[in-house]
Amino acid sequence: MAEVEPVNVQKKAAFVASVYRHFELFHVPVMEMLQRAGYEVHAFAEDDYAKVRLQERGIVCHDIPIARSPLRWQNVRAARALIGHFKREQFELVHVHTPVASIIGRIAGKFAKTPAVLYTAHGFHFFQGAPLPFWLLYYPVERLMAPWTDVLITINREDYERASSRLPARQSIKYVPGVGVDVERFQPEITQAGRERLRAELQIAPEEHVVLCIAELNDNKNQIQLIEAVHRVTERGLRVRCLLVGVGEQDTILLQRAKDLGLQDQVQLLGYRLDVPELIALSDVCTLLSKREGLPRFLLEAMASGRPILATNIRGSRDLVQDGETGRLVPIGDVEATADALYDLLTQPERLAEMGREIRERVQPYRTENVVQQIEDIYAEALRVAYKGQASKRFGRGGLPS
Repeated sequence: MAEVEPVNVQKKAAFVASVYRHFELFHVPVMEMLQRAGYEVHAFAEDDYAKVRLQERGIVCHDIPIARSPLRWQNVRAARALIGHFKREQFELVHVHTPVASIIGRIAGKFAKTPAVLYTAHGFHFFQGAPLPFWLLYYPVERLMAPWTDVLITINREDYERASSRLPARQSIKYVPGVGVDVERFQPEITQAGRERLRAELQIAPEEHVVLCIAELNDNKNQIQLIEAVHRVTERGLRVRCLLVGVGEQDTILLQRAKDLGLQDQVQLLGYRLDVPELIALSDVCTLLSKREGLPRFLLEAMASGRPILATNIRGSRDLVQDGETGRLVPIGDVEATADALYDLLTQPERLAEMGREIRERVQPYRTENVVQQIEDIYAEALRVAYKGQASKRFGRGGLPS
C-alpha cells in the first residue's frame, strides 16, 4: 500500500512570559527565526505597550494576566486559560520565560501534551548568597518542575552548573550565552555623531568624566551604591557626571540622596531613552552594581561598544567582566572599594583604552546571530527527541524545513 502523504498543517510555537515587553527586549530574533522556518508564533503575557509592536511583526498575542507572586489565585485562572489555548492550538513547541510565567507555562504544556517544552532561566532566584527564603520557595518549585521541562536553558555558568547537578530536566540542561547583542548597533562610526550631540545636550564639560548606568531604578539594581561612590570620587578632586538611565520606584529616593550629598548637578536621571548606543559611546565607564543578575544585557552592550565595566562581583556579571582586564568587580555594598575602583579607572586613560579594546574582542560569542543559532539547534534537537528522530523532517538545520 502506498504511504499516505501527511496533511500540510501550519506549525505553531508559543512563548510565555509575565509581560510582552520581555519578548520585545530579549526574544524577537528567535521568534523571527521560527517565522522564517514556517512557524506561526504566538505570545502569551500580560498586556502592555509592547503588544502592538509584536503584532506588527506578525506575532499572535494572547493576554494572560500573571501575578508575580506564585501563590496568587490569579495564576490558577491563568493556568486554566493557558491549558485551553495550548490544547486548541496544538503547539509543537512552547518556550517559557520569567519565574512565575514559566511555572504556569510548563504546567499547561504538561496537561496539553505539548511535544517540546523549553524553559530559559534568566537567573535563578536561588543562587550563591541568596536569602534563605528564596532557596526555600524557588528551589523546591524548580526541582518539582524540572521533569516537566524538556530542555532547561541557562544563561550564565553558575546557573548551568547548579542546574546540571540539581535539576533533573527530562531531556537536557543547556548553556546559552545570554539573549544576544546586536554588535553592529554599537560600532564607533555609527555612534560618534550621537555622542557629540549628547555631550552638548547634557552640557557635559570636556574635563568631566562620564559614568553611565542603564537599569530599572530599584533596590536590586543598587544605584545608591554608585551615587555614594561618585560622591567619594568627587571628594578626591575628579569631576564626574553620573547618568542614570531607566525608570522605577526609587527615582525619588535616588534624587534625594544625590541632593543630600551635594551631587544634584552631577547625578542626572534621564528616564527611558531610545538612544542607548549613543549614551554608551558618551560614557567613559559603564556601571552595574546589582545585587542579583542573570546575564546583564546592558553589560553586553557596553562590551560591544568597547567600554570598560565596573560591576558587582555577582553571578552573570562575573561571566562578562574579568577583574583588572576588562573592568573591575567590587563587593555588593562596599562603597569604599567601589570608589577606589572607579577612581583608578578614570585616572588611567591609557589602561582604560586598553580595557576597552580587550572587552570588545570578548563580546563575539554573545552576538545575536550566534545565540539564535544555538537556540535553533536546541529546538531541533528537542523536537527530534520528542518525535523519536522524526523531527528533522519538520525542523531542519538553518531554520528551514528539510
